[in-house]
Amino acid sequence: MVHGLLNGFADCKIYIIECSDPLNFYALEITEDDELIPNFQSSDIANAVGIFLIAERGSASTIDRNPTQDQYRSPEEWEQYRANLRAIRKSKRKYFPLCQPADMSRARPIKMNGYRFLGRLNRDV
Repeated sequence: MVHGLLNGFADCKIYIIECSDPLNFYALEITEDDELIPNFQSSDIANAVGIFLIAERGSASTIDRNPTQDQYRSPEEWEQYRANLRAIRKSKRKYFPLCQPADMSRARPIKMNGYRFLGRLNRDV
């Protein structure tokens, strides 16, 4: 997401997939007040984590700038980051809807700042 923010993308949706059984899907949702994006940590070390990203270029988008990790970002980069994040958060595009099962006993979803549980899919799907 930071690459999209720094380069002025119009929208960016990031899905984090916890490869448990069933698959848990999360949205990366950060605000401009978040100074550090927490690292996603699966509840089970045996579960791999995948990322699926959908980005939309805008009229002023580039791919020329490389992002700086949160803790090394300059004040100017933070200013640009926050301005672009405000623009992306205005997007009307929603995350894909996923199944919200009543039984959450298997592979309980993780609760972390910056990550919203979207739902799950069985591996058989």
